[in-house]
Amino acid sequence: LHDRKNNPEQAVADYTRAIELDPRNLEALIGRATALMNLGLDDKAESDLKAYETAQPGSPVAAYLRAMLAFRANDLDAAIGLLDQALRVVPGHYQSQVLYGTIKYIQGKLETANEYLTLAYQQNPDHPQLAKLLAATKLLLKQPEAAIELLSPRARDTRDVQLLSMLASAYAMKGDYD
Repeated sequence: LHDRKNNPEQAVADYTRAIELDPRNLEALIGRATALMNLGLDDKAESDLKAYETAQPGSPVAAYLRAMLAFRANDLDAAIGLLDQALRVVPGHYQSQVLYGTIKYIQGKLETANEYLTLAYQQNPDHPQLAKLLAATKLLLKQPEAAIELLSPRARDTRDVQLLSMLASAYAMKGDYD
């Protein structure tokens, strides 16, 4: 609950207590690693990840979290390799698809970014940041209609200047200057 309520400090404390009560509690171990990462304490999360991987070798969850650590360290190639591992085991893993698509976008590999971001978007069409990243990808791929389709429903009741600017760019790219 503390994780979901964006209270990672309390989540770490509760996960730590759960691990003290049962050192084999793998959910608490991976939960604490995630909460530590949310606090930016990647070094501390690393030890929990190692312990989890010892108990669960080849875990796609651990591969995804390691990919997040590599991404934060700007080691994009390592992150992609780890995400490949996770997605081989769980092809529809939402977070891995988002991160994979994000990295491919950063690398300028737009077709691949589009593929993975679209898969993730199909699972979570209500995520505004994902919609914007996918729309940005569509714009770079010269697909303004697709970007308009993604952004228009969100433009009605928003003050998101970035979203409105992207939507205006999509209409301009399409030749609709009005």
